[in-house]
Amino acid sequence: MAIQVKCKCGATRRVKDEAAGRTIKCRECGKPTKVPKPQPVEDEYEYEEDYGDEWGSEDAGDEWGSDYGDDEYGDYEEEAYEAPPARKPRKASSKGKKRSAGNKKKSGKGKKKKAKGASKGLAWNFNYFNLFLLAIGCVLIFGGVEEVRLASLSKPEPQQITLANLLQNGPGDNIYIELSDFLLRDNLVYEANSDSGPYTKIWIAADPATEEDKRLGFENIVASKRGPIKFLFKSTQHNNDTDIVSLATKGLDGSVRGMLINEIESLAGEERKLLEQSYGRTGIDSWYIFEFAREPSGIFKMTALFFGGIIFLLIGGAAVLFIHKDE
Repeated sequence: MAIQVKCKCGATRRVKDEAAGRTIKCRECGKPTKVPKPQPVEDEYEYEEDYGDEWGSEDAGDEWGSDYGDDEYGDYEEEAYEAPPARKPRKASSKGKKRSAGNKKKSGKGKKKKAKGASKGLAWNFNYFNLFLLAIGCVLIFGGVEEVRLASLSKPEPQQITLANLLQNGPGDNIYIELSDFLLRDNLVYEANSDSGPYTKIWIAADPATEEDKRLGFENIVASKRGPIKFLFKSTQHNNDTDIVSLATKGLDGSVRGMLINEIESLAGEERKLLEQSYGRTGIDSWYIFEFAREPSGIFKMTALFFGGIIFLLIGGAAVLFIHKDE
């Protein structure tokens, strides 16, 4: 008869029934294992009378010792092996379920926090529409700044002044003027959408008109050079030659209103090249630029420009920073 011993690690072995009740060492994990009481074991193989090399009565001491207490297993025979105290099993309760649900909830919250953290980096959403909103906002605010600058140099009512007096003494503290006694030059620079289309913008030089010019009238004056250019008309309301003749007539027997805009505008680009070809380069940066029919802006217009510009910048900025397409 042999006793089958099974260790907690799952390894099994057979020992002689004389080892019943003793503690042996597992060959696999090395932990002590107690040999149970002898039970009949159906063996597939017949044991030899001396149990072979491993269990021979004379040679059993090689592994177990003659009294199972020598060598390797002697310590286990003298000292009782105490098993660790068994833990009291937990009872399933609603509290445990709540804790489990809380863990799941906490885990889900962690994932959400991770996703939220991943979106902290702002991805700039620049597109044509957002840039268009930002551009409108910048233009409106820039226009408001220009209107404030002109309004600070002008008064609500224009000052009446001749061109000769303006060139001699300057505009003083009011760039909003009602100009008279001027004579337009023959050539002009214009801007148009087509060669045959109406003018969208014109630039034309003017000189002070004399009493003889007034007596002769615009149609009878012979064109001649009258010295270097010092004054330039700018207009978006004279769209053809008939309008320009009307402007020239008012210069001799009437007046026109407008503002000197040198504070916010200078000659540049293509119009400067064409003006230099028509009138020469002499003193072009010191010319007075008079914009026809321009008036100082009131507080309502300036406020509307600034307020509208800020709104467009806020909308465009919010669209760039916070409105993103899902990737």
